[in-house]
Amino acid sequence: IAWEMVTDKGKYTFEGLTIDNLIDKKVKVMKRGTEIIAVMEVIEEEPSITNVYVKDCNDTEVEVFLGGSARWIPTNVKISKDNVGGLIDIKINNNTILEVKEKTESTRGEVLRINDNVIELKDMGNYSIKEDVKVYSNTNSNVKWKNIKNIIVGYDSTEFILEDGEICGAIIKEEVEIQNIRVLINNTGFSSVEHGEVKVTSQEGFEVEYGDSSLSFDGEEVYNIKFDEDKDIDYMRIYPKAENGKMQILSIERGYGNPEYRGFLEIYKEGDKLYIINELPFEEYLYAVVPSEMPTSYGLEAIKVQSICARSFAYTQFFANAFCRYGAHVDDSVSCQVYNNSSENEISIEGVDLTKKIGLTYEDEVIATYFYSTSCGHSSSSGDVWAHYSTREFPTTTAQYLVGKKQFDEELELNLTVEEDFAEFIKNDNYNSYDKDLPWYRWTVTMTKKQLETTINKNLEARYNASPKLIKTLGEDEKFRSRPIKTIGELVDIKIYSRGDSGIVTEVLLIGTEATVKVATEYNIRTLLAPNNHGEGSDIVLTKKDGSESNNMSMLPSGYFTLEKGISDNNELKTIKIYGGGYGHGVGMSQNGVKGMVENGCNYEEILKHYYSGVELKEIY
Repeated sequence: IAWEMVTDKGKYTFEGLTIDNLIDKKVKVMKRGTEIIAVMEVIEEEPSITNVYVKDCNDTEVEVFLGGSARWIPTNVKISKDNVGGLIDIKINNNTILEVKEKTESTRGEVLRINDNVIELKDMGNYSIKEDVKVYSNTNSNVKWKNIKNIIVGYDSTEFILEDGEICGAIIKEEVEIQNIRVLINNTGFSSVEHGEVKVTSQEGFEVEYGDSSLSFDGEEVYNIKFDEDKDIDYMRIYPKAENGKMQILSIERGYGNPEYRGFLEIYKEGDKLYIINELPFEEYLYAVVPSEMPTSYGLEAIKVQSICARSFAYTQFFANAFCRYGAHVDDSVSCQVYNNSSENEISIEGVDLTKKIGLTYEDEVIATYFYSTSCGHSSSSGDVWAHYSTREFPTTTAQYLVGKKQFDEELELNLTVEEDFAEFIKNDNYNSYDKDLPWYRWTVTMTKKQLETTINKNLEARYNASPKLIKTLGEDEKFRSRPIKTIGELVDIKIYSRGDSGIVTEVLLIGTEATVKVATEYNIRTLLAPNNHGEGSDIVLTKKDGSESNNMSMLPSGYFTLEKGISDNNELKTIKIYGGGYGHGVGMSQNGVKGMVENGCNYEEILKHYYSGVELKEIY
């Protein structure tokens, strides 16, 4: 590919630089992301390259794979065929291998946890990861360049190459076929994954395994785990004695009481804290996700919709492996999908079973099926809601299946990017939207200037630290730039700066006596404009369409809103009334909209293809 180079660190783009004379040399560069901006200097003329994958070899050449590309290189050193499919270190100069170091030690086993420095294998302990570690996959004779996060925890699919007892390379040998999923369990209130103690029981009795030892407990006996008392035990697995039995954790409260878990529990210690993993069959995990994400009172057809969405989303999260540091694929909170906050029931089990293995795909790839509570009558394009995951560019591109659309059949003659048109839309609840009968379909809240100023200044520094590229301050040169900000001072004015095609607010201006700040993305905006009194003064009351109220919310319900300002006699901002609609980020499927579509006679396939354009429903594993 033009303007692309392959290195031992991966592929990089460059433009306008002379690179050909630097092949096979170690160089110091200036880069931005994966783009080389400048070459600073040559560090080594005859560099050593570590942990290179050997694809093939003969008496005079070796085919190496590194950085995502293969290349035949002449060699002065004969390389044994035994090294094909393994790793070597090489010293190279002028397109010739001068020296070779073979890597002959390896191991493999079930991966329990992965972090930046250590990989833990079941019954084998911890292995340190060398700084120059390289990761490849070789499945179906197709070698690919990978990284540590591609090694799926809970499975034995990878050969680890060792040097001096440390992991210097890894070769993924088999594609993981999903059987079980590992769920990281939060404490009561989902505030932390750390636990001070864990109390477990089971109606059928249970077994505790640790090291070469085990304990047996009868039905309803309670085991109180405190690893500060059991200093020699830092890892255990707990199984119910009955084949389909469940483990109950008495030290955790969920929406229905002390939660019960299928599969088994894995508990381990780090420092003075305990961590809980629940491993269970993938489909059975969905039994307790679906009712935690959608009321089963919505009926079987709606639950089939939620089951397919939950399965697709869990599939993508499984392979994202984001919780491998804890030894899990997902957690049980809104960071992934809420799991077991409501107990499984006959309808959730039936909905999952009737759609077994079925997921949503776009161009043969399983999609992340984003969903939210309630629409305002229009969904959002994902690029108007979330910044690009790598560049943090915003707004950014949107996948075709996540393009926003209206949620009613009538024509919409308004341009929702125009302030007056959007105000007319959001103040009108006469559209026959699928969500129109839900309380969150429309809402209003009024704050004083002081209340809004307080919530902005209390949240501003934290939001800047979390997403500095999305919060920019106006400089003396009249340009907005990302720079540390703690306060805007006294609030002078607030203005909506831009909207997405759906009408969602994408940027706001916060004008204060000390700074003018432009805030991007609905999450930042909703947090900074939270109708919360922060414990000072009277409650801030938000009123929903049905007249019900919510007090002192930590975020605005959605990014779909318009402002109505109260101005004092001396032309100063006095109050801000917010007219809004919907609840959640607005991307993908409205769960309450599903209820409305079912009531209109739509089946689960019609509903899914409405919310996710161009998708196909098929077995995904």
